[in-house]
Amino acid sequence: MRSGESLKRAFFLAAALVALGAACVMDRVGGRVLSLAAIPFFLLAAAAAAWGGGLIPGLSVAILGASVFVTGEPEGIVRAAALAISACGVAILADQLRRSRRREAELAATDSLTGLFNRQHFFAAAERARRAAAQRGTPVSVIFLDCDCFKQINDRFGHLTGDEVLKAVGRSLSGSVPDGPVVARMGGDEFAVLLPGVSREEAGRTAEGLREALKAEMASHGWPVTFSIGVATFSEMPASASRMVEAADTLMYTVKRAGKDAVCVEEVPV
Repeated sequence: MRSGESLKRAFFLAAALVALGAACVMDRVGGRVLSLAAIPFFLLAAAAAAWGGGLIPGLSVAILGASVFVTGEPEGIVRAAALAISACGVAILADQLRRSRRREAELAATDSLTGLFNRQHFFAAAERARRAAAQRGTPVSVIFLDCDCFKQINDRFGHLTGDEVLKAVGRSLSGSVPDGPVVARMGGDEFAVLLPGVSREEAGRTAEGLREALKAEMASHGWPVTFSIGVATFSEMPASASRMVEAADTLMYTVKRAGKDAVCVEEVPV
């Protein structure tokens, strides 16, 4: 989980505890008016717990928190049960909204054909990596690859087969890199891999491994596609993420001009 998400989760869970604590205090030390005023805080606690931690924390706060309102009288038991049901409903609604928002964010960042991240998300991730690397003094590598002879696939086999090629490339890239690197379709038949903290030598080995895996995938389908790959490593960070992507793109075109189906790796000065 990224640090930003962890902070948001911690914030909402802390807010849930604060709201629940406020509800308990108001119910215990206040009169009837404050006891009624505690109910919104109780519902807010259930919603915050569900938004920050998911359905289980939300329901837990709803059920356990409702026990605060239980008294020995039948009226108190009924009130606590009604509050528990209401708070559970609020928690369920908050969790559904959280999931819906997450799905929308994922769709906005995803290429619909390949399931990889899209260009916009890649640039945003590259910018975050650039800033983090500048603070920590660590390198960042960017792999940029293009499918050689892709136009021939569309001309010979049709665009539906071309789409299948792109899907296969996406699956192969996703399956050939460990968790962590951002893999994206940059548009058309171009793809990129972001490697924060990865040196020139390691990035070169990764790119060669990707090329071999991709060629094997293409050969298994009988598709005459190879790959030109440019790898740019920055030990000192440039002014923008665009510069990192542009450098890797330029190296990819160097491979194209030299005959295609190869990897070009360079450490790029700022």
